[in-house]
Amino acid sequence: MAFRTDTPLKEAFDRSRSMAKLIAAKLANWAIILQSNITAVDAVSLDADVSAAISEFNAITTLPNVSSGIVAYAKNQYSDNNYDINAEFTAMLAALTAIQTWLAANIPANDVQITGGIYVGKTSYTPAQTANLLTRINAALALIA
Repeated sequence: MAFRTDTPLKEAFDRSRSMAKLIAAKLANWAIILQSNITAVDAVSLDADVSAAISEFNAITTLPNVSSGIVAYAKNQYSDNNYDINAEFTAMLAALTAIQTWLAANIPANDVQITGGIYVGKTSYTPAQTANLLTRINAALALIA
């Protein structure tokens, strides 16, 4: 028998928590940035942050034996039999997806141009124009404790 190095439940749990903390910090920063005008380049950057988080969360779900044991593992880690990590995880992913959906629907893809090798947003978006985006960011933040 070999020394076991695979701990998929602990790895999934720790990676999920780390990524949630990271995306929460980034979203909190975006909430501040949205108090001023942004450009489509900013929107692309926000979308990249959210996409990276969603990709990581999706990768975590593919770890071996995670889907079958993570609920019990999380309940044990928090000593809370009522904690439903699947429901919380699903709600968080839905909130992150809502941010991406808003960006895709409200910031035209052709609003970014390359000038001298630098991406430049052609249009400036005011806080009033991005208020619904801020609402979605705050909703996502509320789901990450």
